[in-house]
Amino acid sequence: MYGINMAKGLLVTLKNLTKKPFTVQYPEERLKQHPRFRGEEFVWYEERCTGCASCAKYCPLGIIKIVTTPSETAPAQGDKYKLEVFDIAINRCMFCGLCVEACP
Repeated sequence: MYGINMAKGLLVTLKNLTKKPFTVQYPEERLKQHPRFRGEEFVWYEERCTGCASCAKYCPLGIIKIVTTPSETAPAQGDKYKLEVFDIAINRCMFCGLCVEACP
């Protein structure tokens, strides 16, 4: 009885040795993502933001909160608004990418 169970266990181990590994050394190796994968991180650059709030308007879930005030700098510099608050509830984001497409 003991020898049969040992042989079965060893057989399972030998089968798994021939399979392709399903883990990788993450920083050095990365798994290939599907081309339609939408789980990328939301990246926002404060110095590039114009305060237009188009990302908040196009968000279907309404999870982006932007508070702006009119800018005192010259409109020739391209800054119409001064950004006071930019908040996004990333835990509720469905990664649709509409905010990124709407951003000028």
